[in-house]
Amino acid sequence: MANSVALYAVYGAVPAILLANLVADVDPHNKSTSLGVISAVGAFGAMLANPIAGALSDRTYGRFGRRAPWMAGGALLGGLSLIAVGLGNNLLWIGVAWTFAAGRLNGLQAPLTAVIPDRTPEHRRGVFSSAAGLAQMLGGIVGTAVAAAFAHALGLGFAFFGVLVVVGTAVFLLLNKEPAASAPEGEPFRWKTFLAGFWVSPRQHPDFAWAFLGRFLLILGYYVVYSYQLYILDDYLGLTRDRANELWCRC
Repeated sequence: MANSVALYAVYGAVPAILLANLVADVDPHNKSTSLGVISAVGAFGAMLANPIAGALSDRTYGRFGRRAPWMAGGALLGGLSLIAVGLGNNLLWIGVAWTFAAGRLNGLQAPLTAVIPDRTPEHRRGVFSSAAGLAQMLGGIVGTAVAAAFAHALGLGFAFFGVLVVVGTAVFLLLNKEPAASAPEGEPFRWKTFLAGFWVSPRQHPDFAWAFLGRFLLILGYYVVYSYQLYILDDYLGLTRDRANELWCRC
């Protein structure tokens, strides 16, 4: 639960608050376009990293288990990348660092999500899934609130949340040690077969296609507004940056 709180605190704090403020400082005249491009590229990297990391963790084996190595690596690289974002003073640096951070954090998120079906009996999964969902909501709320304290110290804010995700993951892995995993049985790993597994034919599985499309549009609509909330308060409602940050973090 601590890991989910830390991870979703980052998701609540960084994209629409810390990153939006940083882009506005670096490129004040074109901040909306710049934030849109950076966010889109980062989202694309995250979209690829999440299922790939999850699928690769399914085939990982060794003394540290299947999920733990990917979670540890994702947290460490993601945390360092967040610190790098805060050091950026040009859009290229910020865009590259945030794309890498988003990808590595999603590389952490995918195996973390798989922990519940891996380790809990089927009749208890509803309880654990509810607890995980509560942790995600709590993390988002806390992250958004805490981010307001770093409106004038963005580099420190990125560093804080970078360290938070590393510490949260370390606590989770130490308190919930994963058993060793043996080599998976079956056919040897082949990239062609691996990549083909991500395609689900909408013609053969229309229910899955409609569910995927509905969720895609829901998330798209949410982030279209969420990502620009600070700029809406600042530019269209005429608030000062400080007041916009304060109100946005209360929403």
